[in-house]
Amino acid sequence: MKRLYTYLSKKLAEQGTIKYEDIEVCTYGMETFVFSCFEIFSVLLISLLVKNFFATVIFFVSFVPLRMYAGGYHSETKKGCYMVMLVVYLIFTLSLRFSPKNHIQLIEIIISSFTSFMVLRFAPIVNYKKRVNEIEKKNYKKIALKIICVQSIVVLFFVIVYPYNIYGLAFSLGQLTVAVSMLAVVVKNKKKGGGLNEKNERNA
Repeated sequence: MKRLYTYLSKKLAEQGTIKYEDIEVCTYGMETFVFSCFEIFSVLLISLLVKNFFATVIFFVSFVPLRMYAGGYHSETKKGCYMVMLVVYLIFTLSLRFSPKNHIQLIEIIISSFTSFMVLRFAPIVNYKKRVNEIEKKNYKKIALKIICVQSIVVLFFVIVYPYNIYGLAFSLGQLTVAVSMLAVVVKNKKKGGGLNEKNERNA
């Protein structure tokens, strides 16, 4: 498959759609996109079996756009990435089932506040394979902040209008997954004795 992505990237370069120096980045982008679609599709299939399909869709509605621009931890291998996704989904499913309903409002507020802090303080955390200059990083930051603002309003809506609704919790858990992913990179970099700004591209 990688040969196919490389071939398509070269064709795009020949047509002038992308620059020749961006062939590697384009190939990685195609590979990541297809694999991400596979991940999401397989998890949605599992959600049908465990009967929380709509909650899973809402989780991804929250998770995907914020993850795209805020960034976070990336496994070094596709297999590792997929295993992490399955573990995350297991925790998500258990959280939906066992979270105390009387405290869902408080949980949602805490999660949204924590995620907002992480985005404001550390976004974007960019994968080292994704070439992003300083201007693009600033744009990612602006978009991530806009996304978290909109998501915070959505969470507030659930808290006020549907205080004990499982879908509001699912939406918040999508945020939390991104925040924890970002935190993992921050902690990893600090253990290596460097700042996030110096190492986030190499270790994200």
